[in-house]
Amino acid sequence: GQSGTPGRLWLDDGHRTSINAKLSSGSIELFGMTSFDGDDSDPQAEMDAYLETGVYPSADEFIPDYTQWIDLALSYNTDTAIFLGWHWTTNNNLFSAANFTAMNEFLCNFFYTSVVLELRQLYPDTQVLYICYGPVASKMRQMYEDNNLPDITNMIGTAPTSLFTDDLGHAGDMLKDMMGIIWLQIIYDPPPFLLQTYTNRITPWNKNNVRDITTEVLAFNEGYNLKELAPPTNAPTTMQPSQQPTITVSSSPSMVPSYTPTVTAPFSGGICFPSESLVQVLRTEKRGQKITIIPMEQLHIDDFVLTATKDSSSYERVYSFGHYNPNLPKVEYIQFLPSGLEISANHYLYRMKKESGKFVPASEIEVGDDLIVDARREKVT
Repeated sequence: GQSGTPGRLWLDDGHRTSINAKLSSGSIELFGMTSFDGDDSDPQAEMDAYLETGVYPSADEFIPDYTQWIDLALSYNTDTAIFLGWHWTTNNNLFSAANFTAMNEFLCNFFYTSVVLELRQLYPDTQVLYICYGPVASKMRQMYEDNNLPDITNMIGTAPTSLFTDDLGHAGDMLKDMMGIIWLQIIYDPPPFLLQTYTNRITPWNKNNVRDITTEVLAFNEGYNLKELAPPTNAPTTMQPSQQPTITVSSSPSMVPSYTPTVTAPFSGGICFPSESLVQVLRTEKRGQKITIIPMEQLHIDDFVLTATKDSSSYERVYSFGHYNPNLPKVEYIQFLPSGLEISANHYLYRMKKESGKFVPASEIEVGDDLIVDARREKVT
């Protein structure tokens, strides 16, 4: 709530002392903060003004709320990364589902433009992650109103079966779980198969709903944390042609940001394969099933892609695109020979050691290692 905003926490002696004690250990790797205290603002008027002018309101008065905490954190550990999160608008019962979505998108992009980018300029050597999780609530509310959220029986009610627990908009259990997935995926950037495994085997919620929600919200956040990969060591690379990002103003909000900003952050990850990488897919056509080889940029949700382990191969369904972004200005990949496989440094590959193996980042693969490529064992040269 408002008492947990950066400005109010700083003014609270008890909370400031407690947080300072944790930071002073020098071991804090990630320090997170939420939105600022905007009690006096009128989001509807601000959104209307933005749609008319294309200019976001200023947030300069709130920047010190963040810089004082960042300065404190970095004074103890210069490698501490910063995480900023933006929620959904409160009292959502006052909005229609469409207006709730539009307002959340506006606030997400406003905070990114007026606060996150400003802090990245002030701290160019510090990783500043941004997650706007408000669209989780937008997506789920629209699904609920469309009768497409079977695990949720009430808009407001008890946590296990309701989207919200009160009129203010505190989250029910499913909404919390979906936010948790988004946070974990963006902050830690795990291999995509982990999200698929969680969805298929662990989540108690409707699996199709989980895939729809996470896919759409991760796509919404994709442009906020673009990364340029550091060149991998001791491995040849290929580089994608540069593309100039564009910024446009949209008068009709959607679930995807209306721009693709370029942000250089001091960490790698987030990209897996170049768009021209080839995959073998199994598709059902009028005359039956057909196996074909296509570039990854032509893949679609629900395609079946050939996957393999050291013992077997099978076609697996595409449930989501964890890092789909066709507008990156520069990406560097590791290329392995003799297969010609190109992949990002942090993507996991199955490396064989004698008769056993394990998944490791591509950057750890060395000449002489055995990989499983095209359903066969191949030595890297």
